[in-house]
Amino acid sequence: MKAAAVQMDIKILDREYNLDRILGRLDQAAGAGAKLVVFPECALTGYCFVSREEAAPVVDEIPGPSTEEILAAAQALDCTVVVDYWNAPATRFSIRPP
Repeated sequence: MKAAAVQMDIKILDREYNLDRILGRLDQAAGAGAKLVVFPECALTGYCFVSREEAAPVVDEIPGPSTEEILAAAQALDCTVVVDYWNAPATRFSIRPP
């Protein structure tokens, strides 16, 4: 199995920008043959928050809009994706095709 560890710059408090970057890098890694794609810590939300209140605009439920979009991409590309981000409540998750 080919795996990819993605290094990427994120924008703190800009979930849509980060989601776009995640989907693009996922497509690129899968196109290169990766069946497991791992993203950096807090890739979707950023990680330099002073409080939960500051992070609130970018948190997402699981399942939620961001996870559903990443899941759909993972299923379409037939790969497993590991994405770490703040959610409500803060936990980690991985997405893989059924």
